[in-house]
Amino acid sequence: MITLNLIPETIRAENRLKHVYKLNFRLALILAYFSIFICAILITGTMVLAKIDTEALAQTDFITVNTKAYNFKIRDINNEISAIGEALFTRHHWDLLLTNIYNLVPARVKITNLKLDEPTQLITMTVLAETRDDLLKFKDAINNSGYIAPIDLPMSAILQKTNISFNFSSKLNFAQHEKMKSITND
Repeated sequence: MITLNLIPETIRAENRLKHVYKLNFRLALILAYFSIFICAILITGTMVLAKIDTEALAQTDFITVNTKAYNFKIRDINNEISAIGEALFTRHHWDLLLTNIYNLVPARVKITNLKLDEPTQLITMTVLAETRDDLLKFKDAINNSGYIAPIDLPMSAILQKTNISFNFSSKLNFAQHEKMKSITND
C-alpha cells in the first residue's frame, strides 16, 4: 500500500503546533478552574473558621465574666490551703503543740483565748480559773513544761479566791518542743 502525503511539511508542523497549543490551552483552562475551585474552598473554610473563632471568643468572654468572682474565691481558698499546709507540714507541729498545751491545763481551768505567734515565738493566753489552787497548778505546769518560758502571775490574780481571770504572755521555745516531740515519738 502506498501512502501519499499531499500536505507540505510546513503546514504539517503548523498543524502539530496548533494541536499542542490547543492541548496546552485546555490544560491551562482546567488548571485555572481547578485553582478557582480550590480558592473558593479555602476562602469558605477561612470564613467558617473565623466565625467559629468569633463565637468561641464570645463564649470564653462570657464564661470569664461570669466566673470572675468564683476565680477570686478559689484563689483565696487555695492560698489558705497552702498556708495551712505550710503551717502543718513545713514548720512546727502545731497540732502536737496545742495538744501539749491542752495537757498542761488542769480540770477546772479554762483557756478562753490563745494566740501563738511564730515569728516572735510568743504565746498569749486569757485564762479563767475556778480557784486559786487551780491557778497555781496551772502556773506550775506552765513553768515546768520546758518549752514555755516561766510566767509570773499578777498580784490581783493571786489575791482572788474564785473565778480568777487573767492574761499573760510568754516566750515559746520551739526548738525545745521539737526536741521533746522527737523523744516522745521514739
